[in-house]
Amino acid sequence: MIIAISLIVALFLIFFIIVLIVLLNLPPVSPTGPTGTNLRRFPISFTGSTGNTGSFLLQKVIKEDLNIVSCVNPLKVLDIVSIDDSVIVLTKDQMLISSDGISHKTPMNFTRIIGFNDHLLALSSDGRLWVLHSEPDNLSGEFVPVDSVNSKGKIVWVSTTNDQKYLWITYMSMPGQQFSGYLYNTHFKVKDKSVESEYRIYGTTSDKYVIFNPKNRTVTTRNGIIYNNVTAALLNDYNDLHTIPTSDTPPLIGLRLVCGSIYTLVTSSVMNQIQVQMQNPVMFNQNMQPVMFNHQNRMYNQNMQPVMYNQNMQPVMYNHQNQMYNQNIQNPIMHNQNYHMQNQNQNIQNKPACMKNC
Repeated sequence: MIIAISLIVALFLIFFIIVLIVLLNLPPVSPTGPTGTNLRRFPISFTGSTGNTGSFLLQKVIKEDLNIVSCVNPLKVLDIVSIDDSVIVLTKDQMLISSDGISHKTPMNFTRIIGFNDHLLALSSDGRLWVLHSEPDNLSGEFVPVDSVNSKGKIVWVSTTNDQKYLWITYMSMPGQQFSGYLYNTHFKVKDKSVESEYRIYGTTSDKYVIFNPKNRTVTTRNGIIYNNVTAALLNDYNDLHTIPTSDTPPLIGLRLVCGSIYTLVTSSVMNQIQVQMQNPVMFNQNMQPVMFNHQNRMYNQNMQPVMYNQNMQPVMYNHQNQMYNQNIQNPIMHNQNYHMQNQNQNIQNKPACMKNC
């Protein structure tokens, strides 16, 4: 009897050990929703819808972007960066616009702007890095080339740590080139380098990063976990990985950390398709161009922002904290239930502190 009991206990222990080994070697669990997290090995959030592309996703993202910076239409933003308490936007028509309302035409064609060591850096379309020789909010200052960085080749990728104290540069691979990537400190001294053309995305410190492969659309963590079908990625201030799935591109094309909040870069290609499909424009400007559309029995402006009630008196304007907002999602105009007029100068609450002047 004792032998039988001992045998049963031994078999149970063996089974338990086998199950434990299998569980420890399972691949990381994928997110199951728009903000799903995988805390088992590496926190990850899918910023996109993981499949729900189109106008509704774009409306949601535009609303979130405007809550971070209401000065510029998100569809016109090419890149955005926060430096100390200032936010600077690079528009698709090559204008630099600050959260203080200052704007200036770029001296050349820029594709990226970066905050680094309290300075504004810009990457030009020819793969060279430039620094603004003035305070970040003085956008009319002179941009000068960073020769110590540009001398190593054509730049194809840039990334900084979230505290903007380290700068990663990836160069175009050339025959005979010994290294393709360099990590610089605030004095542009090399602190790390890579033989491979690594597209690093940094988090809080110089040892927190993931590697993005734009060709294969994958993100690889430092412990070897691979995430597939990724268009863009970002590490937040907790080093959690946020991604945009390829199924949501377009309209979502990039991620930026602005004042600690995640700003999503969007494209207007899907928007243009939606507008072409609309058959019932209901208001024209003086040039007889439609400025308001009737789509699925709801009123929208040219940026697909709902601006009126539908025939069932269901609100289609933006609803934020039980208040209705105008097209800029900035000035509350009425309660969504009591229809009481609100202070036209009141700003949206919960806007990041660095956007207070925007």
